[in-house]
Amino acid sequence: MYRFLLPLSLLLAVGFSTVSLSAAELSLSLGIRQTFSAGDANGDLDINQNDLDLWESHDGEFGSNIAADINRDSFVNSTDEDIIADNQGAATSGVIGSDGGTNGPTASTGSQTLIANGTWQEMTFTLPVDLFSPPSDWGVLDSLLFDNTADGETKYKVWVDDIASTNSGGATIFGDFESNLPGEEVIFQEPSVASGGDILGTPNISEVTNGMAFSGSQSLTSEFEFIDDGSRTAILSTTGVDNLPNPLIQLRDGDYSQVPVDGTVSFSTTTVTFWAKATVVPEPSSAILLLIATGFFWRRQNRP
Repeated sequence: MYRFLLPLSLLLAVGFSTVSLSAAELSLSLGIRQTFSAGDANGDLDINQNDLDLWESHDGEFGSNIAADINRDSFVNSTDEDIIADNQGAATSGVIGSDGGTNGPTASTGSQTLIANGTWQEMTFTLPVDLFSPPSDWGVLDSLLFDNTADGETKYKVWVDDIASTNSGGATIFGDFESNLPGEEVIFQEPSVASGGDILGTPNISEVTNGMAFSGSQSLTSEFEFIDDGSRTAILSTTGVDNLPNPLIQLRDGDYSQVPVDGTVSFSTTTVTFWAKATVVPEPSSAILLLIATGFFWRRQNRP
């Protein structure tokens, strides 16, 4: 009868590979860094009298030149009749995904649940317009944070694909990993760089893979193991990576085309989205197959 055990083990493996036995979860959030893209080190920009005259000549609307100089969210008349524009990082344009640098304060977003069942799940993070105080238009995707959920599992493999910054004009994908070589470290460092003592030294992986993708043929994969099932965080940092470090994202969406001198710009929220999947290591189907196969060969070796 033991000759039926191997086919049975293969059948079970196929079945469990499509229906996960694990209810493990990771709590996923983003680290965001504020960046100042115009003005001096304090984020302040003095507009001279010529700019003020040009402003007034357009009856409250930005001309083509002044739009490049003062695209700001608030304007205050000072005693010297200059406009002091508190830019705090406001800018008319930025190249999403370009290197936004490492200067500026950081904040964390709310969290999304990533179920470790081996399926692709869309992660959407809506960024509050007041994520920073004072606020700014542009920032950097500083890190991905994977919080342990104390569910009995500590070792995970995750994949990320199609990272995008979205505003009213649509989504700009800057992380599809299609132009990178498998094995390259892109956007995110290996988890040991920023996770401190919350994870073990191995596995310690963050690299492009051509073995899994939500779209196209490649994605980013990472593997890590928490030191225990407590309150632990694995962090994938974008600082110091060789390819696409500190990717610039839009933090809020403002219309600077028409602003009264004593008024404020109306802002709308933006989002960061991507697709992610996760599995527990080893995957349940692999563990069951190994257990059954081991039992089969043990019985074969020990039968009369």
